[in-house]
Amino acid sequence: MFADLINKIGGRIPVIKGINRAPDSISAINTNFDKILGYLRDFPRFSSRYLWSQDKIVGEGDVNVIWGLLDDIWYWKHNKTSPYDPAASVLPTTQKQ
Repeated sequence: MFADLINKIGGRIPVIKGINRAPDSISAINTNFDKILGYLRDFPRFSSRYLWSQDKIVGEGDVNVIWGLLDDIWYWKHNKTSPYDPAASVLPTTQKQ
């Protein structure tokens, strides 16, 4: 589902290739999520909140993490900054002269 969503957002040409459409093991599911999260990590404006939560998504099936990742994808698609993005609350440092 995540790969299809990101490929639709990406346009006519699929941006995530090599997704196993019928994963029959946890290993295959993890490989799919490696590709999905790896693709999203390449975007500096994408919230890092759940980019490293693969174990919670695949292993635990944590619905809060899954919904949070979908929320982050929505904000990224609409070029907005998520209010939950940990990097959004970091203020730039000023140098004293």
